[in-house]
Amino acid sequence: MRFLPRLLAPVAIVIAALLGSLMTATPAASAAATAPANIPLSLGPGEASGLDGDIGTAAYSDCPSGSICFWSGANGQGLRCTFGRNYPDVLAACSWMANGVIPHSVYNRTAYRYHYYMDADYETRIGSTVAGDSGNLSGRYLVGSLCRHNSTGCPN
Repeated sequence: MRFLPRLLAPVAIVIAALLGSLMTATPAASAAATAPANIPLSLGPGEASGLDGDIGTAAYSDCPSGSICFWSGANGQGLRCTFGRNYPDVLAACSWMANGVIPHSVYNRTAYRYHYYMDADYETRIGSTVAGDSGNLSGRYLVGSLCRHNSTGCPN
């Protein structure tokens, strides 16, 4: 049994060297290995993103210009859904709301006032946000539809 520690010492050194080489990578290689695939860099007009296409954001400033954004958390935190036009069925476009997660904050980064409704097809208005405004939502509701003030089909 006295020879066992002498035998294990070189084996431990070889294992440590192998593990060290596996743990060392260049910054570019590390970034390439961890970069998510198929995440859109920007949204075009009229496109929306939610849980399926958005990994969440950290601040109101992450809402793209020309969009209205809703977050699952207060103060622009958590998962985000982004809209660039009227949506008669928000739940079809925002997977986390469709799964029952209530939005807690909004940022209207458009030049227009937007109204939101509890039901699809602009029924049962629950609120609106003026252009450039952001904040926490006071109610506990899902947004069923969304439209720009004075746009065609919007009941204002």
